[in-house]
Amino acid sequence: MNGTLYDRDALPPELTILFGTSLGLSPVCYPRERLLLRQNLDILGRAAESVGYSSFDADEAAETISWIDAPESVVALVPSPADHRAAPPGNDWLLVGAPFSAPDASDPLHLGVSIHRRNHHNPMINTLFLGDGELLAGTREAIATGLDDVVWLNLDDNVSCIASGALFAEIDAEVVTPPLADGVPDSAWRAACIDETGAVELHLDLKELLAAQSVACVWPWGSAQAVGTIDQTSYANASLATRLVTSITTAGGRR
Repeated sequence: MNGTLYDRDALPPELTILFGTSLGLSPVCYPRERLLLRQNLDILGRAAESVGYSSFDADEAAETISWIDAPESVVALVPSPADHRAAPPGNDWLLVGAPFSAPDASDPLHLGVSIHRRNHHNPMINTLFLGDGELLAGTREAIATGLDDVVWLNLDDNVSCIASGALFAEIDAEVVTPPLADGVPDSAWRAACIDETGAVELHLDLKELLAAQSVACVWPWGSAQAVGTIDQTSYANASLATRLVTSITTAGGRR
């Protein structure tokens, strides 16, 4: 690693974590002010199962997370280099937590549509990974053309997600969002917004999305952001993002 040969059973902790995260198989969640902690850990537990980690204990994880002295944190399950196998990884994993600062969500997003497609048949498609290479490639694709990020479509050309975030749209006065089966990264805040707004999970094609009255993104760290444009289509109405922010605040206060 970094030009140095290490005994994998005697790696320093910081290199163990670096090695594990670089493998790209690190399920992650974003607890925020300990709100929806149980729901975050439920999703992290399902993610652990999807990639082959056994013995995930939500209570033990909650106790460990309580030591992170920060209003927002990122928590990842990192494979240890001693037990990692190509795929799925072994049972030996580390729970790694660190303070997290959510990106600014005050400005509307300006998005393109990715030229690539998400394989929604992949059993790990709903797992949010730390440093997800595919989603980051979409972000780099957008930035290269002066945009913030991309809308992902799946192999059936249905709308999937906005980067690691869940897409919500207001269509004919109804709030709709793609179902998890279409390749959406799962998060506690997505579920909370569905509960609070009464959003309907529907397959959306790009034409339907571009005809929406308002579009917004719910990020897995518990913030919502208005979408200003998708390609050449503008969304002047940011009311949906405001509604989702209210839903996030309400959900956090109730749980």
